[in-house]
Amino acid sequence: MTSPRSFRALLVGCVAAFALPAGAQVPVPSHTKDAPWRPVEGRPLTRWAADVTPDRVLPEYPRPQMVRERWESLNGMWEFGVERANSLARPESPTASVAGGEGPAGPLPAPASIVFTQRILVPFAPEAALSGVGQHADRVAYRRSFQRPAMQAGERLLLHVDACDWHCTVYVNGRVVADHTGGYDPIVADVTEALRTGSVPQELVVAVYDPTDAFGQPRGKQVSRPEGIWYTPVTGIWQTVWLEPVATESIERLTMTPDVARRALRLTVHARGAPSGEHVEAVAMAGGQVIGRATGVVGRELRVPVPRPHLWSPDDPFLYDLRVTLRHGGEATDSVGSYFGMRTIGLARDANGFQRIALNGTPVFQLGPLDQGWWPDGLYTAPTDEALRSDIVAMKALGFNMVRKHIKVEPPRWYYWADRLGLPVWQDMPSGWNDTPAAQRHFVAELRQMLEGRHNSPSIVTWVPFNEKWGQFDTRRIVSIIRQADPSRLVNDVSGWQHEGVGDVIDVHRYQGPQAMRGERGKVAVVGEFGGLGYKVSGHAWAGDSWGYGGLFASREALEDRYALLLKRLYHDRDTHGIGAGVYTQLTDVEVELNGFYTYDRAELKFDTARVAAVNRGYAPYLLPELGEFTDSVRVTISQGTPTEIRYTLDGSEPTASSAVYRVPIVVRQSTTVRARAFMSGRPTAAPEARTEYRRVAGRAPVTASVAPGLRYAYYADTTREPAFRMKWPIRWQVERPDEKPGDIGAKKTGVVSNFTLAPRDTNEMFSFRYTGFIRVPRTGVYTFLARSDDGAALWVGDQNVFWSVGQSPKTTETWGQIALQAGLHPITVGYFQAYGPMALELDIEGPGMRSQRVPDALLYHDRAANAASRTP
Repeated sequence: MTSPRSFRALLVGCVAAFALPAGAQVPVPSHTKDAPWRPVEGRPLTRWAADVTPDRVLPEYPRPQMVRERWESLNGMWEFGVERANSLARPESPTASVAGGEGPAGPLPAPASIVFTQRILVPFAPEAALSGVGQHADRVAYRRSFQRPAMQAGERLLLHVDACDWHCTVYVNGRVVADHTGGYDPIVADVTEALRTGSVPQELVVAVYDPTDAFGQPRGKQVSRPEGIWYTPVTGIWQTVWLEPVATESIERLTMTPDVARRALRLTVHARGAPSGEHVEAVAMAGGQVIGRATGVVGRELRVPVPRPHLWSPDDPFLYDLRVTLRHGGEATDSVGSYFGMRTIGLARDANGFQRIALNGTPVFQLGPLDQGWWPDGLYTAPTDEALRSDIVAMKALGFNMVRKHIKVEPPRWYYWADRLGLPVWQDMPSGWNDTPAAQRHFVAELRQMLEGRHNSPSIVTWVPFNEKWGQFDTRRIVSIIRQADPSRLVNDVSGWQHEGVGDVIDVHRYQGPQAMRGERGKVAVVGEFGGLGYKVSGHAWAGDSWGYGGLFASREALEDRYALLLKRLYHDRDTHGIGAGVYTQLTDVEVELNGFYTYDRAELKFDTARVAAVNRGYAPYLLPELGEFTDSVRVTISQGTPTEIRYTLDGSEPTASSAVYRVPIVVRQSTTVRARAFMSGRPTAAPEARTEYRRVAGRAPVTASVAPGLRYAYYADTTREPAFRMKWPIRWQVERPDEKPGDIGAKKTGVVSNFTLAPRDTNEMFSFRYTGFIRVPRTGVYTFLARSDDGAALWVGDQNVFWSVGQSPKTTETWGQIALQAGLHPITVGYFQAYGPMALELDIEGPGMRSQRVPDALLYHDRAANAASRTP
């Protein structure tokens, strides 16, 4: 075993070296069975890695909502072997599965003893640094021995493997005790009959086949060739392995649902080995005092009274204790401890008529990060329980009141900390290709396991079965399955892209975003992903081509300023369009994605905590218009997400407690700098001030050209077969910029149209348009352009981008921008992209003496040289 001192020296060396260069081959590890454990060299480690030793690996009780006193962890050093490194051909890209990829076909054969040539630290996957292996293979095996624990007469011994990715067959003393598929739900096996008698060692073997992206099973972001938003695969055991003696008649699981309206906990006790009709007793406690008691029978719902319920919320995450006892003939045969929270989640209209998420009957605006739950040293597995807790604490400190757990199901202790510390969770279902009937069956089976296994956590408020059409299928049926299993929570049927009119949420993703969109009858509009602002902290980045949405910022100051602007826009969209929630990408960097609040190793926070918390709570003042140019005068308004006292100056000086208080819009007629700051109780908040230099300008000069009515268009269509995941759209990239470059795909059709019509298309999916020409504005002044588009649109006037929102949308969204123009002719380019579902494109204009209206045909022109092209009405 490595000494603490030498281990800390190794930790420093690993952090300094960090990761292998992009594309480098992982060396075959030298961790033979006789070698002492140590983390894989050259890999990044978190500070909690120093607390990991072979005799103390995630020692906490793994099932906080059904606790028994007697249990034994089997985490630690196991024998390990690779049976076959890659038994299937790898996909050509992270977004294409192998045709005919294998699914499970019965129990995996027991591996030969010759396979076990290495050692591994369980429960870290072999690809993880903390495993001590650092190697990927799709067919691996584990082996260890254990002693039969002291057991009373008639007791059974349960083996728990809390998660093993993906097809796992478990042997005890050569006998199959479990054959399981599913990477996120537990294996629970009664191994009693397989045990040898006496005090002899018991042999435990786990054979694993994990096809990663060679089959369509749920796997989240794992791919065989990590790049971009796709990460290192996780094979085999990645959660705690443990033993538990139980009575012949024992409690198998609990189903708990709070019923605030009836002041009760709805509880169903499921038993193992107990005949129907066996009695159960449940006692609820608060602060050690009994507040409710109920009796009933196994398998039938009983109601535990909870008088005057103390409601669970982010600000007051109150939890009740629960003791459940199973009885046979009046004698207790089993008893478990648990906890529960009382809260409601639903939808409600606010005073302005917008549909809102309502927690405990009160409309709330939910704001939180995307949290993918990856660790540089443990991959899917946090190095310690304190590391899990630390992430929850960090999100709370940053001022968030929710989190979206992104296409991963965490160990129960992560939800315990979310419950205990008060962080509402949107829980994603891990995505898969779902491109075959077999893969879809596995998706449904694993979805049901997630719904059952995480049902009792009060922090989970929303289920999200699909992300961005990745493997999306039978959406109505999938939502129906969720509704039947759990009608107590909200359902976001698809986070981003293509909704099908079911669920409670309509969700748009936009980078950098955010995106204005209105809800629908019975559905709240949310921005399920936005931001993704990138910044690299030297010495804390995974090796490879680092990136963030829109590039990497040069300084922390620029990063913080941009983040504050996005949040102010989001709060503005909340008030003007009814946006009900926002999810920022993301909590931490993950591999080459450098868009986290924290670095991947959680060692560096890229933001000032107090400042970003104040921004997240809506205190930052927002100056409108954002455009710092005007030609005659400009009407400046100042808003906030959460109103405080705002003080401002018009001479560029710093606002103080004695500066003017903002009450009504300010009219500015000469160039000046407006600064505003939020105050509470006479003191400035930690929120950054708003500052805009408003300049009186002549406006962008017009051009001279020989023109004819109408716009030129270029139409692009994609005939590529639609895979289960679609990420690379040449037709989209073609119109994300105003220019054309060598190597671009060719237009399928060109011509002239009178306005921004989609009529020249010959398909309803996967196409784009680029419109080019001129707009003639009648008067000098500032013009506002607003696009209503489904999916995305962008506008340039000359070389100046006015707005950009080229992405997929579940319905029509609104995007706008402003520009100062002199009267006359100005070159314009409009890009439009359509993926799936409904389509729309309208462009409005508003300016001096011109009310907001669709851009009239009479204002649009093209160069006469284009007259030879066909004209489409």
